[in-house]
Amino acid sequence: MVNLYFVESPIQLSSAIKLNSELGGKSHLFVNLGPRYRKANYKQMQDQIFPESWGAITYLRSGGDYIFKFLYAILIMAYIKFKYFFQDKKICIGEFRNIFFAYMTFISNERYILLDDGAVTVNLQLSLFKYGKGILSYYKKRKYKFLLNLVSLFNFKYCRDLPPHLYSFFDLDVHLSDGQKNFYQKEPKKNKSLMDNVFFFGSKYSESNLISVNDELLCLSEVFNFLKCKHSEMSVKYIMHRDESEEKIELIKDIGFDVVNLKEGSELFFEKSEQVPKVIAGFYSTAIYSTYAIYNIEHSYSFDFSSKLVSTEIVENIKHVYDYYDSVGIERIILV
Repeated sequence: MVNLYFVESPIQLSSAIKLNSELGGKSHLFVNLGPRYRKANYKQMQDQIFPESWGAITYLRSGGDYIFKFLYAILIMAYIKFKYFFQDKKICIGEFRNIFFAYMTFISNERYILLDDGAVTVNLQLSLFKYGKGILSYYKKRKYKFLLNLVSLFNFKYCRDLPPHLYSFFDLDVHLSDGQKNFYQKEPKKNKSLMDNVFFFGSKYSESNLISVNDELLCLSEVFNFLKCKHSEMSVKYIMHRDESEEKIELIKDIGFDVVNLKEGSELFFEKSEQVPKVIAGFYSTAIYSTYAIYNIEHSYSFDFSSKLVSTEIVENIKHVYDYYDSVGIERIILV
């Protein structure tokens, strides 16, 4: 058996590293580098990769239009078939929303595993997987369905619409569909020294066109005033995302936030640190949940800015995340 891991972000890679250490055996890591301008994303991944931990490492560039991704996928699948001829394969993908990764799931007869991909994992589970649906239900356009079926024929597989198994630190067991499993082993919360800080985790919301820059800044101003009022004795720090623009960061500083660049994922940063903040906050950043779930802290906030988002479809998707955070005890503050 050879375990094949396909990732394209630091959180997906962290998940792959942890699962690889548990599964053991022969492994091959495939890292999709993504657009060339995402240098910080690549740097954070590269800092986590230790070649001695993997049987083999291959770097990919699966960008381009849907035809290029299809042809590139056929090339990579042919390479894998040749390299691991007559060997059973377990497929673990990090990015469900990249069709190149979807193609890779047809390499094996086994049901594939979806690694942690942050809050999007919650949305996919609650909106799709819990109802027994998978890749074919997500990729609804006719051209994608046609290409997915072609890929399945190339691999002598029947194209089934099954949800993946999970390897996720999100506690989603009550939402699993029949036959679906979450292989992540939950651990007791850890105690670390608490520092008198509020960490607000930012992200590339306006950079991804989910919200206008002006509306994001207005929301952040409201958030800053709320946190300073509630926790006046603490320093309120804005933890910037690796893909946020420098122009936006300068405007965030003007609001009053003390902007901090951790230069690595929050999970890795806190794992190395002797301290964690007393209070964590964000809009719907994965770091809100991961910090809340791993460490004993004093308080956590999720600021709901759904009313400012540019698309009703986005609002519906994010609602699943806010509802989930609310259900596990993260305080939800609705911004109007």
